Amino acid sequence: QGDQIKQQEDQIKQQGEQIKQQGEQFAQQAFNTNQQLIYKEVQIKALASGKKFTILPKLFVMDRFSYHKSAKDSWFSPPFYSHLGGFKLCLRVDANGKTTGIGTHMSMYVFLMRGEFDNYLVWPLNFDIRILVVKDYTQRKFSQTIISFRNTNRALTNNTAQFPVSGYDKYLPHTELNGYLHNDSLYFIVSNFRS
Repeated sequence: QGDQIKQQEDQIKQQGEQIKQQGEQFAQQAFNTNQQLIYKEVQIKALASGKKFTILPKLFVMDRFSYHKSAKDSWFSPPFYSHLGGFKLCLRVDANGKTTGIGTHMSMYVFLMRGEFDNYLVWPLNFDIRILVVKDYTQRKFSQTIISFRNTNRALTNNTAQFPVSGYDKYLPHTELNGYLHNDSLYFIVSNFRS
């Protein structure tokens, strides 16, 4: 009789765990459905607003590369969104390099900016951006890299110095730059990346 009671207790415990798991799955499905509805609503509002949003994929051109290199300054792309209703980002290139790449490499980063849709997005952010630096477009020759954001929280201010950033101090050696420069310009194709 004692064994029977123990067996019943184990069955009740097992059923309780199954109910708990089913409840968690249901809650996650409800959350996902709610998020999808929010995204759709945000996208509709964005379209209805009449505002123009730069959406990936996008080609950016960095002109006067030699000037930026000798001036040792930073070039910033116009801001862009990962998708309609998505994350606001910006590409930064330091022709003469930053930190460990100064004087030897071109540095490249992506900034996460304060965006119009941040209140509707899921944080922290886990996201990948693919960047192609064009070497020869006609022959489809590119240098490709992936810049990743992992468990990244939203930008709380419009201060560039406080934006979350990800990238490479030593992206491209100066000795290899000539193969990528076209009339003293660099061409970047930026897109979302899905592994």
